[in-house]
Amino acid sequence: MERIQFYPSTALKAALDQDAETKKISISALVTGILNTHYGLTPQNTLSLAETLTLVISEIKEYIKTLNINDEFDLLTASETFKNIEMVSSGKPSTNRATIGKIFSKRIGKEPFQNVEICRNTLDGKVKKTQNNATMYRIKKEETTC
Repeated sequence: MERIQFYPSTALKAALDQDAETKKISISALVTGILNTHYGLTPQNTLSLAETLTLVISEIKEYIKTLNINDEFDLLTASETFKNIEMVSSGKPSTNRATIGKIFSKRIGKEPFQNVEICRNTLDGKVKKTQNNATMYRIKKEETTC
């Protein structure tokens, strides 16, 4: 993927910052989505990255309600929407799954995922992965404050 620079006005930068923050995505993902839609490179009825992320987060929230402390899961198991994200788009590898995975991993430990943590191997401390190289997460006991 090629990197392109542009220099937005102060007003445009503020609008992009606000939109990206509202949608909880990076400015890069926001601009890419807008341009793909503008140039007709995204098929109609295709969800934007922000819309897909919202669905995935909602499905994960519902899924973890069914789990107990120490239960492990990955995003492919927790979200049907995540599982169905195409790995290739327009003949090129799609980064949408990876992007959503990174966004989710930044949200763990914070509301509403304060009781989720990344699983680590007990021997070497490395992140535990599935056979398909997906990060494993675990439900942990919620910490209480006095």
